[in-house]
Amino acid sequence: MAILEIAWNHNETQRKEVIKVDNETTPILHADVLRAVSKDGRPYECIEVKLGDTPVGRIFPRPLEMAAINQALGY
Repeated sequence: MAILEIAWNHNETQRKEVIKVDNETTPILHADVLRAVSKDGRPYECIEVKLGDTPVGRIFPRPLEMAAINQALGY
């Protein structure tokens, strides 16, 4: 278990907040490049964002942006 400690100083008052994070049960946000075929039969690429194993959304970059992403990732 990791403990993240955050402190803010505001003139004469001080606020301290401690956040506990359990690394084994806290889902991690990550993204995967998804290659699929649309209902019209056209292939497409997008970035699927997941929270743990649950998909939460997709990002559809323009073709030039997707090419740069693929090049950066070594695909």
